[in-house]
Amino acid sequence: MKNYFACIVCVALVVFPAWSDTHTRPPTVAISAFKMGFDTWYQWGNVRVIRDQVAAHLTEEYECVVMNRSCSYAMTLEDSVKRLSVIAESKFESDTIYSADYIVTGIFQPSDKGNECVLRIADLRNPEKPRTQIDTFKVGSVDTAASLVAKRIATITKATIRNPVSPNVQSLSWVVMPFRHVTYEWKPNEPPHPLALEMALRTEMALQTNTLIRLVDHMMLETILKENSMKSLADAGNFRHLSKLTGADRLLIGTLSEGKNKKIRVDLLSVDTVTSEVLGAVTAVNIDSGQLGETVENLTGKLVSSLHSPTALTPASIQQREQEAELYIRTAEMENIAMRTTSGYLNVLEYAEMAYLVARDSEPVIRRMIKAFSTLCKASSSNFNAGKIEIARFVDKIAENHPNIRFDLRLLVDRAEAYYYTGRYEEALRVMRIYQEHNQGPMTSGIARLVTAQSYFALNQPKKALEYLPKDDLEWGNRQIWRLLRARVCRSLGDEDGEFEALDTFGHFKQHNKGAIENEMERYLELLARRKSPAAVVDFLDKAIQRDYHFSAEKDAQFLRAKYCLDAGEKVRAAKICQRLWETGVDTQWKWDHPFAANKEFKEKLAALRVKTGDYPEKWLKAREIQPFPTQYVVYLQPVGTVDMRLIESFCADVQDFYGATTKILPSLPLSKDSPSYYKERNQFEAQQLFNELSLKVKIPADTFILSFITRESLFSLDTPVFRFIRSRRDGYISLNSYASWADWDLQFQKPAVRSHFLCNIVFGMGLFAGDYPCITSGGTDQFVCTRRKIAFCEEMQAKYKALDLEKERNKAMEYYASKGIEVLKN
Repeated sequence: MKNYFACIVCVALVVFPAWSDTHTRPPTVAISAFKMGFDTWYQWGNVRVIRDQVAAHLTEEYECVVMNRSCSYAMTLEDSVKRLSVIAESKFESDTIYSADYIVTGIFQPSDKGNECVLRIADLRNPEKPRTQIDTFKVGSVDTAASLVAKRIATITKATIRNPVSPNVQSLSWVVMPFRHVTYEWKPNEPPHPLALEMALRTEMALQTNTLIRLVDHMMLETILKENSMKSLADAGNFRHLSKLTGADRLLIGTLSEGKNKKIRVDLLSVDTVTSEVLGAVTAVNIDSGQLGETVENLTGKLVSSLHSPTALTPASIQQREQEAELYIRTAEMENIAMRTTSGYLNVLEYAEMAYLVARDSEPVIRRMIKAFSTLCKASSSNFNAGKIEIARFVDKIAENHPNIRFDLRLLVDRAEAYYYTGRYEEALRVMRIYQEHNQGPMTSGIARLVTAQSYFALNQPKKALEYLPKDDLEWGNRQIWRLLRARVCRSLGDEDGEFEALDTFGHFKQHNKGAIENEMERYLELLARRKSPAAVVDFLDKAIQRDYHFSAEKDAQFLRAKYCLDAGEKVRAAKICQRLWETGVDTQWKWDHPFAANKEFKEKLAALRVKTGDYPEKWLKAREIQPFPTQYVVYLQPVGTVDMRLIESFCADVQDFYGATTKILPSLPLSKDSPSYYKERNQFEAQQLFNELSLKVKIPADTFILSFITRESLFSLDTPVFRFIRSRRDGYISLNSYASWADWDLQFQKPAVRSHFLCNIVFGMGLFAGDYPCITSGGTDQFVCTRRKIAFCEEMQAKYKALDLEKERNKAMEYYASKGIEVLKN
């Protein structure tokens, strides 16, 4: 299957004042690492070195001053948290940061053909009126994007083609950083590649032949890096700090990028350790491994002979540095959407750290930093627990270094939360005791009370936790958390009445998820059956599934439904539910969403319940087997933007087969990213805005019954910002459907996933919400499961579909189209 990966680019651009009326000094371009956002990011290993490739192209080809601004992690959590612990130490002195007129962040993202880069450009030349523009352009393959991105940056900054420069070779001290060797399939935590070690030594040997160069001993460099926990300096870290440690004037950075064809690209950069300016760069492409050593030696000589003199740069004011840091923090906060992934986690770390290094003396920046890191620690992934502990400590350290921030009540809560989510409950309470000492009056903050109660309960002190738990909700957003925590506290104290009172609120929530079932739902149902009756449990589950139809796909919810149906005397219904679960398990080889070990236990549990309920021979039918579809009406599929017509044609045949309805594909509607519904920072269209926009553009034939918009573009909803994307927006007899989440799957896996989703949306358009899915599915997106999904109506849906008067439904559809102002073409 194809995989697309997002990358964040951060570029700071500085324009110098005019030399004269006819000449201007070249712009200064400061480059940080390119970024990505998906969990399979390591398959785009070469994205780690694009920053150096872009720097090389700019330095070699354009009249501009290139700076390596980024501290850039080595893309492993271990190195990331080491760096955080170092920069929080007081011995890490502040350095001069040079001003930027432009700050640019961006993202590599999939497009209909290859990839595209979105640059977000903040023009800070007028600090009083900063301006922001967004520029999007196609780059094709990320592997070959560096030259095009460099050209785009040069165009934006008005950097001209470079003229030959007079070399400036001085008697200076150099240090060769460990080379990076990255392959297309690079993965985190890989040991240094032998080829990278060899090429670094070959470079040192070549430099030693130049009598003007004094070389820092390689063993000395390794010792210094080890003692200072600065391994990530291999990715071009804080050069000025390295200069103080080694006494070096010049830094040589080497990257080796090996493509899928096994050919290697070499980039060598010479960086001034005081200003981080790239003084020279050389590149060689399509090199065989056997020729690599000779190539690197020749490039080293070429690099030394082509260096230009350092540029006099202007230190940035605190306002300029705050504006730059603001962009980095905003980027870090945007990455919170994907922070549960490996790459999303590291992206937040890097951008937040860059903000800290640029403006660590700014209280507003530090406040935003603490918030960003504390939010990051809430990520549920257990893979990063060790890293989150270090982050929590870092948050505490930077707060302690700023007296006005140290006792800020809101930030104290953020600091305590960071510790709580890393399992350091004593540390969380220590911070909350500081909060209580400086809080005037009772603790009214709901978040403060919640984190205190959670920490006490985690330390097995339920009575203390209860002191901070109100019976009434203090904050709407934490309502369910409050109630579930109170239920657990009451249970540990043996207060069953209090536990039931707290749990007896599930019915007020519109959504019920797997986590609720595993944690508290089953206990609530047990208490409800004991205090009322099994029939009350069945009634509750029926209503819960009607409120949240996704809940019906949870196998545990359906199992409990069957169990209590049996207890309530509804043996036939219990048998029917068990039969559906069993058939789905067989069809999916008991994998459900993922091949969890628990599925084996679930199979055994279900088999035992079926012994009690017996079998139920249920017959599943397609819609056309229940009643014929009116032959004079048509279901129309409306492609929007660039779509895979093979997929649409396949779906068209599926619709026709399932409903027995004539199904046709309308000519595609164009979709421009200049649309107001397109949010460039997210590379997504807002679903409701796009739905309204398309409704005004589409022209439907007079025989239309149902209309389904289909697009490959990714959708999100302003109404549900917690979700990274959504797959559909329905309104009456029209649905807007996106297959973006399946777009990079092979067609054989795409087809069944898209088919199931769209068939459901069509029947939903006719108002058939049954609680149970109208088409039984596995309820997941596992690619192997999708091929086994059942596409048929269960008995409840059969009765509802049979009761529909399709002629009346079609009349309602036409009235709906008229109310929406949709143009209906005449015959």
